[in-house]
Amino acid sequence: MLKPRKRLTRRQIKEDKFVTFTLRATRFVQRNSTRLIVGLIVLMVGVIVSISLVKRKEHRRIQAIDLLAQARIAQEEGRVEEAFELYKEVADDYGGTRAAGEALIALGNRFFRDGKYDEAMDAFKMYLRKYNYDDISTYAAWSGIAASLEEQGRYAEAAKQYREFADKYRHSPWAPRCLLDASRCFSLSGDETAATMALQQIIDFYPNSPVAYQAKREIKTAEGEILY
Repeated sequence: MLKPRKRLTRRQIKEDKFVTFTLRATRFVQRNSTRLIVGLIVLMVGVIVSISLVKRKEHRRIQAIDLLAQARIAQEEGRVEEAFELYKEVADDYGGTRAAGEALIALGNRFFRDGKYDEAMDAFKMYLRKYNYDDISTYAAWSGIAASLEEQGRYAEAAKQYREFADKYRHSPWAPRCLLDASRCFSLSGDETAATMALQQIIDFYPNSPVAYQAKREIKTAEGEILY
């Protein structure tokens, strides 16, 4: 006569499941040991490379800041050529860093002062294309391009550049100033209608700006009146 099967307790069931899992895990590791080792090595190498890249990037950023500081000191002390070479080194060798963007603005300003307007525009355009993260520098680059065009007598292009800044950055504190500059260049190009429209835009959208009174005065002057 067969003996009745004993019912397993919960503890025995849990122990049995654990043993089964352990056996399966052991077999899996044995069958895939090579793959697991390779995967672990790849993971470790990836972590090491990532840490190395972060450290290298930070070291590069600090070097760029140091060179930029040296360039500014040289410029303040009147060592113009040394400053120029340092700015150029930062811009050329440390691309992607904030310091490189600031160096491009400095180079653009230097080219502009030297009357090298094409080179100035190239530097400013490169800043806008690759960096363009700082409000003041963005305005400096944008207006630098416009001023270079103006110095070359390309007044219609300069006016468009000034106005585009005001349209794109309407909330910028320099937007009214750019509209005033645009008006001047439109007038120099012979487009008095566009010049007046730029002035009116200042009055309508920036009535409390420092240049609003000047805009009103110029409109009245154009109309043959005098505003006191």
